[in-house]
Amino acid sequence: FFENFGFQKTDNETYRFVEHIWGKGDRLYKIARKYYEDKDIFWLIGCFNKKPTDAHYKLGDVVLIPLEADIYYNQVIS
Repeated sequence: FFENFGFQKTDNETYRFVEHIWGKGDRLYKIARKYYEDKDIFWLIGCFNKKPTDAHYKLGDVVLIPLEADIYYNQVIS
């Protein structure tokens, strides 16, 4: 399912990002709220990491958080 979307065309090496270590109780929406103050763009983080849902992560995974969320969003939807 996920592979059918244009998300795969993005090049994460062209974006600045911070690393977040997936911990107990983490959810993509909580991470989005922490870094972007907007829980509704949780899917951007999943897309950026090519792991679209919480179930794709395990404790200790490194989650990359794109700093230029607006630029990344525009590339994803184009």
